[in-house]
Amino acid sequence: MEMEPVRGAPEQPPRGSAPPAMRGGALSLVQPGGREQEVPCTLRGALALFFSHPSSLLILAGLLAVAAVRVQSPVHPAADVGVAAGVAALWCLQEWVVHAWLLHSPFDWAGRRIHEGHHARPYFHVSIDGPPLVAAFMAASLALFWCAFRGSELALTAALVYYAMGLAYEFTHYIAHTRYLPRSRIGKAIRMHHMLHHTRNEANWLAFVLPAVDALFGTAPDPASVRMSDMAKAGLRAAREAANGGGGGGGALERLRASREGAAVGGKS
Repeated sequence: MEMEPVRGAPEQPPRGSAPPAMRGGALSLVQPGGREQEVPCTLRGALALFFSHPSSLLILAGLLAVAAVRVQSPVHPAADVGVAAGVAALWCLQEWVVHAWLLHSPFDWAGRRIHEGHHARPYFHVSIDGPPLVAAFMAASLALFWCAFRGSELALTAALVYYAMGLAYEFTHYIAHTRYLPRSRIGKAIRMHHMLHHTRNEANWLAFVLPAVDALFGTAPDPASVRMSDMAKAGLRAAREAANGGGGGGGALERLRASREGAAVGGKS
C-alpha cells in the first residue's frame, strides 16, 4: 500500500491567494462564522495572550492560593518529594488516557464532538480550555487529594503539583498551535509530536507534556508507516480554506461527519 507523504504542518496557501494579515506579531486568520482570530507568531506575543487568558489566570490564582497555605504547614521532605513525583507521573498518564479514551472515544458524546471541532479547525489557532472546564478539574482534583491524604499537608502538595502540571499542559498545547517556532530541542519535539497527531493521524501521538508516554502505549509509530486519516485531511482542508479567506473549520467538520455517517450506513447495508 502506498503511503501518503508525511506532512509536518498544514499546507501553505496556494499561489495567488491573499495571505492572512499580520498585525502586531500575530497572524490574523478567518475562523468559522467569518470571525478573525489573531494567532501569535512571536514568543512575546504568545506569552502575552496566554497569561491574559481567564483560564491561565485561574490556574495561576489557584497555584498561588495553595502555595500560600502550604508554606505555612510543616514540610515532610521525603513524603513531599514522593507525592510530587507521583502526581506529576499521574498527570502525564492522565493526559494520554483522557485524550485516547475520552476525546477520541469510539462512542459519540459531547466531549468527543467538541474535540472533533478542534481537529477540524486550521492547525494554527488559539487553543486554551475554557474557565468552566479548568475550574471543574481544579475543584475535583483538590477534593480528591483532600480525601486521599485525609486533609493533611500532603493534599496541598499534591494539588500544587497538579495545578502546575495543568498550567504546563495548557501552555504546551497552546504554544504548539501558535505560529511561534520554539528554539529548544524539546520545544521543537513537542510541537512536531502534536502536529503529527493533527496532520497525520489522531490515533497516535496523544501525549503532551511528556511525548515519551506514547512510546509506553505504542502510539508513537514511524510517521511514514501511518496513513493520513480523514480527520487529518479535514484539518488540512480547513487550513486551506482559512488561507483563502474562507470559514476554516465548519465546512470541514460537516464533511467529516457526513463521510462517517455514509460509511456507517454502508457498513450496515
